[in-house]
Amino acid sequence: MAGDIADNVYRQLSEYAKEIINARAEDYGVSFNSVTDKYRNEYEEIEKSKDKHKVYILKSQSRCKMYYDNEKEPYYGVLHGTKDVSIVKLVSDDNSEKFLDWEKIVSIERQM
Repeated sequence: MAGDIADNVYRQLSEYAKEIINARAEDYGVSFNSVTDKYRNEYEEIEKSKDKHKVYILKSQSRCKMYYDNEKEPYYGVLHGTKDVSIVKLVSDDNSEKFLDWEKIVSIERQM
């Protein structure tokens, strides 16, 4: 089970991160199953943009408080990437889902 988890994490890393891990893994005799998936495309596209902090927010899967567009009340929940990198999915505390435009997000705060 631990190997499967490690393989799934490894699969989502950028090529640069994989190179660093591979160099250390060889020293310890660790190997990862060959995987055909590559770094999640939506993260890769966002990482190329000026908003690299978005990758951290998506990958951390932390609960957030977010102000959106011109709405006065904040949204709370966990943000998830979508295939369309201009859209993000917010899963609220009650498990309802909203699809939001990244450009209309006014501010995001991680909630501990």
